[in-house]
Amino acid sequence: MEKASPWWSKKWVWWGALSLSVVALVGLLVLTLTSGNAAIAYVVASGIWAPLGLMIWYRKPDHPMGPLITMVGLLSLSVVPGFLMGAVFEQFEATLPQRAWPMIFGLALSGAYTYLFLIAILLFPDGRPTTTTQRGLTWLSVLGLGIATVSGFLSEPLGPLPHPFAPADLAATARSVYDFMVEAYGFVLLAVIVSKYVDYRKSQSIRRTQLKWLVYVLGVYLVFTIVTFGVIGTEGFNLTGLILDAMFTGLIPLAMTIAILRYRLYEIDRLVSRTVSYAVVVIIIAAVFAVPVILIPTAMGGSSDLVVAGATLAAAAVFNPLRRSIQNRVDMRFNRPRYDAAREIEELATRLNTSPATEPPVGETIGLVTRIFEPTIVGVWLRG
Repeated sequence: MEKASPWWSKKWVWWGALSLSVVALVGLLVLTLTSGNAAIAYVVASGIWAPLGLMIWYRKPDHPMGPLITMVGLLSLSVVPGFLMGAVFEQFEATLPQRAWPMIFGLALSGAYTYLFLIAILLFPDGRPTTTTQRGLTWLSVLGLGIATVSGFLSEPLGPLPHPFAPADLAATARSVYDFMVEAYGFVLLAVIVSKYVDYRKSQSIRRTQLKWLVYVLGVYLVFTIVTFGVIGTEGFNLTGLILDAMFTGLIPLAMTIAILRYRLYEIDRLVSRTVSYAVVVIIIAAVFAVPVILIPTAMGGSSDLVVAGATLAAAAVFNPLRRSIQNRVDMRFNRPRYDAAREIEELATRLNTSPATEPPVGETIGLVTRIFEPTIVGVWLRG
């Protein structure tokens, strides 16, 4: 008996989602420009979700992650409009209740987006949770989605705006619940990242590489979040922070798309090794520059342009040797195939230089290229 295709695999559903995404993105861009708000960069950064979800959906119609990522994208575009519409309504001198309506919709849809984002991570890459912990976190996220959406819709809007229909006491209570759900999101996100890392450690073959993409970008996003809120706090998280958050969050659907479509899937080892090596190099170079610039003037009782110039030259001189050394060490741990390939090529070149062969080592070269690059076709061109 042939298995029935899911309802979302129908072409008209995909075209409907595409049309809705285009209307939402264009409408939000127009609204952003009309309100005179500088959030257009945020709109562009957060708008990456829907196109990537639609790409997965089109290439793999039966895969549930395509529609799910598209839905997250549509909700991510709904974070800003409510607050921008309030500004537009204010320009047209609308009444306070009229200005409150778009804002409560913005709060409700923002709460829904926040927890649907967690559900998408939990269901990656197959569209279903694989462990008891992930199933529990999925149901917890579904519950959080419902509570955040309802409490956001009933919350008192930002600013001196009365709720259009909820009593003041109910609106204040709902706002407290909504704020709690926003704070709880961080703890649930941390639990979700840990669960996906455990899943990655237990997985094998292609699934392990798919999860490595997600774990990598989640790690980058987590570091950004910790540094941002640890340095500037929530009070300083202004529009710039919002845009950067959207950009780093946008790496997540990009990693999902690469993993699901398996496009350059095994490049993740090279990406991880480069990230780790350059992060270590930057830290060491910063120390090489900062230590003399800070300590020497302190000991001498004043600043010196000569110290700054010397520290700059020292940092520039050690950059390339340090990068090569660290890159080799990091490749041994995070990008072992590249490290082994480089050693095999170096050994073959050394052997040929020390004891030149009478005949070109065609067979050995083909075997080496095949092991390293795994091509479908190998050809050798010999100069006559």
